[in-house]
Amino acid sequence: GPTSNRFAVVDYNGTTGNVVAPVKWDAKKKQFKAGRLVLNDQNKHTDSFQFHQLNVWAIAQNTLQFFESGQVMGRKLPWGFEGNRLILVPHAGYGQNAYYDRQSKSLQFYYYNNPDDQKPVYTCLSADIIIHELAHAILDGIRPHFIESTQVQTAAFHEFFGDLSAILNLLRNNTFRANLVKKIGANLGAAEVLTNIADEFGRTVIQKPYLRSARNKETMSTVAESLEPHDVSEVLTGAMFDLIIILSKQYIKREVQFKEEDQVDFDGVAANKAAKQAFWYTIYRMQRMAMQPLDFLPPVDVTFRDYALAMLRAEQLSNPTDPHG
Repeated sequence: GPTSNRFAVVDYNGTTGNVVAPVKWDAKKKQFKAGRLVLNDQNKHTDSFQFHQLNVWAIAQNTLQFFESGQVMGRKLPWGFEGNRLILVPHAGYGQNAYYDRQSKSLQFYYYNNPDDQKPVYTCLSADIIIHELAHAILDGIRPHFIESTQVQTAAFHEFFGDLSAILNLLRNNTFRANLVKKIGANLGAAEVLTNIADEFGRTVIQKPYLRSARNKETMSTVAESLEPHDVSEVLTGAMFDLIIILSKQYIKREVQFKEEDQVDFDGVAANKAAKQAFWYTIYRMQRMAMQPLDFLPPVDVTFRDYALAMLRAEQLSNPTDPHG
């Protein structure tokens, strides 16, 4: 536990063989509990394995709800396997890893020691990692043959989809978005806290400020020799984040009611005041623009070009007059 109609947490550790007692739901008080400990404050209970269970389950539930909402796919999404529940394993074992496994119908989250202080790092506490891995499972349900492809771009599309899903879900968070505006103003391109994907994992495993970045200069030419899907995926992730920045600037211009493009000072007070609402318009628009084209993709061996054409086709159908260009 927790268990719902789409998810079941099973806290089994493959390294130690231990099974951790599940978190309990107190229906009378409407609280999740571990014994007498009430798990309603993430700043106090991150050392509780029952909190880890609750964290991975809640983020997965919220993310699936996002994908099935009317603004995204608009329907109940199947898994890529027989059955209705995806198993979430928050402490699958010791290792620097997390992954989706269709055969066991599960998301496996591992833990390892930080080389600097030897404190454990739990991948089940990273929203970026949880959403990324769940996105693999969601895409597998929509296009099950993608995961079987030997094409590098198809595998890279899976990784891109996971990273973009993490970015979109983070930017949807109202508190995060408000704090982001206070920190960076109207310049969404400077939001490293948003563009740096799995930053803790990157710092402690590869000694970089992120595992991957949505703000990169990679092109198909620079990754032409790579057979590593994660590397190739950065091209498409970077391109889509460029679109997020372009949309945000367009919405800010509308908010501050400037007609001439060169009149907007994106370091100015008016733009900063407009940014919070503009960023919401941006994410609301982008989630439809990026996710709904999944239904237009080919059933096998998808390429980045296929995705671009699917996006254009979805736009032609949903926004035929294109009043804002």
